[in-house]
Amino acid sequence: MGVQGLNVFVTENSLHKDCQFFSDNELIIDGNNLLCGLERNENHTSVSENCSSVCNVIRNFIEKLRSCQVRPIFIFDGGHANEKNTQSGKDKYRHKIICWKQIMVEVLQGLNIPTVWCDYEADSEIAKIANECKCPVLSEDNDFYIMELNYGFINYKYFEWKTANERGIECKIFDREQFCQKTKISKECISLVAAFTGTEKLSMNVKDAICCLEGHNSVDTAIDSALNQVGISNDERAHLKKEIMYTSSLYDLPEESPAFAYHKDKNPEAESDLKSRCCFPSWFIKLYRERGINKYAVDVVLHHQRTLRHSVNEQDVSLSLRRLQYGILVNDGSTIKEYRRTLDSDSLNEVVVQPTAQLPNLVDISNKNENEREKLFFQFLESNKDDYAADQSEFYLPMASLNFLLQKYPVSERQDASASDFYTVISKSQKRKLKKAENQQSKQAVAQWMIVLKHAISLNHLLRSPIPEFDIKIIYSNWQHFSQLLETGVKRTRLDSEVPISGREKTLYDALKEIIEKY
Repeated sequence: MGVQGLNVFVTENSLHKDCQFFSDNELIIDGNNLLCGLERNENHTSVSENCSSVCNVIRNFIEKLRSCQVRPIFIFDGGHANEKNTQSGKDKYRHKIICWKQIMVEVLQGLNIPTVWCDYEADSEIAKIANECKCPVLSEDNDFYIMELNYGFINYKYFEWKTANERGIECKIFDREQFCQKTKISKECISLVAAFTGTEKLSMNVKDAICCLEGHNSVDTAIDSALNQVGISNDERAHLKKEIMYTSSLYDLPEESPAFAYHKDKNPEAESDLKSRCCFPSWFIKLYRERGINKYAVDVVLHHQRTLRHSVNEQDVSLSLRRLQYGILVNDGSTIKEYRRTLDSDSLNEVVVQPTAQLPNLVDISNKNENEREKLFFQFLESNKDDYAADQSEFYLPMASLNFLLQKYPVSERQDASASDFYTVISKSQKRKLKKAENQQSKQAVAQWMIVLKHAISLNHLLRSPIPEFDIKIIYSNWQHFSQLLETGVKRTRLDSEVPISGREKTLYDALKEIIEKY
């Protein structure tokens, strides 16, 4: 959500407590918000440099917290409980690295940091968990200025973790009580600051909203006072009041946090909206709540729509894999609305996608043995298990994904054998244009491979993981070598026989090279 102008208002009116040192306590961290901010602030030009840098920042951050006996718990968003919110989530930011959040969470879990995945939007549960743990929330999301946080809110901007010392981490903690006292707004009405500024018809900024709410103790009278300033009919008034009440309710805290309850007792059989409302089996809920696996499934099942976090181009070879995902999740003949960005635009376009018909659903998959589920995976990726060496099973996912891409990637899109002759007769300016087009084409091919891999991983999870998990950091940590490998394969040029890598990375490189040489 977010309240426009609230950060500036809080800062200008000194509504934080005086600087203090934070140590020896739990700290609830808004995972989506913080990790997106860390990745967004990295300005490296190479993908591997960006990935390594952000991973190192995460590790350094955790090390500083631990040095001050601060015990972090990262809370992440799930799907969307209401269709109205499916495109307004905080994670709609377009990442530079495909599968980026998966990599970051692996880093956190490798450091034994608790990670909790909410069933739906996380903000209200984050506040509930913080109150239960008797500690503040750390985030950049100014919605937490509005929420009832008994132990305060720390805006990441005022959390000086890099200069932590024996006294702790210097920070400014926002106190909601102090906010109410200074602005003369009752606790009952504070969420209306967000509702008023977010209602276009009222045309209020933060200062206007606070001024309008001053002295009111009742939500009803406060809303009526605001609506009296707008010349509208009774019907419009009723509709607008309902809209304001709904927005205000988004800041209410739940009676309990199902995700945190699961985090404590690890019981997927416990009463769950994911089970009763979405009909997800227990094994799927376990993956969802422990690792955030396939959280898009909630939007697909409940709302028959999905917002893609990566850009697509006209030659979207991963579409057939997404249709398979939707076919497993939705079996009622419905279509799925996809909201996508193109490569050259930040705007979302709606595209209707028909799920693949007559596929086993998640319950059917629960009853299949591993061999049956493995057979389905290779069938979906249009591969044969016998095409891959048994001792390379840890690389089945990237290998099958690349094989799938090269089958789908039209030969006409690659440079053919006559290209060298063609180069001899065209002008220099034409050569430059052609070279630029080829480089762009190669980069798109690499991105397509990663997108195919991302959706192959999703399919594997929907099939209850018959294929061994793959550590995608192997590719991003050696991005230059793996991207060059695929680029030369797309251009149909000579592949270098030696690369300065060894171990598992070299084993994967050689396996992928062998696949490319078949085409």
